[in-house]
Amino acid sequence: MKKSIDKAVEMLRRDHAKVSDLFVKFENAGDEGERKSIADNILSALSAHALAEEQVFYPALGKVASPPIAAMLRHAKEEHGEMKQLITRIRASRFETGYEDMMETLKRTVLDHVEEEEASMLPEAESKLQEQAAIAAKMLAVKTAALAKEKVGELSR
Repeated sequence: MKKSIDKAVEMLRRDHAKVSDLFVKFENAGDEGERKSIADNILSALSAHALAEEQVFYPALGKVASPPIAAMLRHAKEEHGEMKQLITRIRASRFETGYEDMMETLKRTVLDHVEEEEASMLPEAESKLQEQAAIAAKMLAVKTAALAKEKVGELSR
């Protein structure tokens, strides 16, 4: 049984740790089928996480953010755009030739993004965001819907 997540910031940190772990598993997987499956999981997790941040977390933090954090939010949205483009390219490759190089680029982009968020944005969110449980619940709903929609899409291919 999963432990409930009661704070938005805690949820984001767990997501960050999970995707970091998935990148390590991807790098260490010996079987190509396993690597492709892990890569697919990474892409799904990142897509759902980014959507929850963009639709729920960033707008909530933006209402109370200091000017430097507001600038970081704008930068984070740009980084999400870069990540989404990479995810689209990787999916379009159907995990064939060259996808490993794109996964490496995605990993570096994601880990840099995570470092920036965890160094400044999340500490400010912890201190300034009210109603973190409600924000976390909304984020979870967005992530769950995104993952379900993606699974339905897989079945129709």
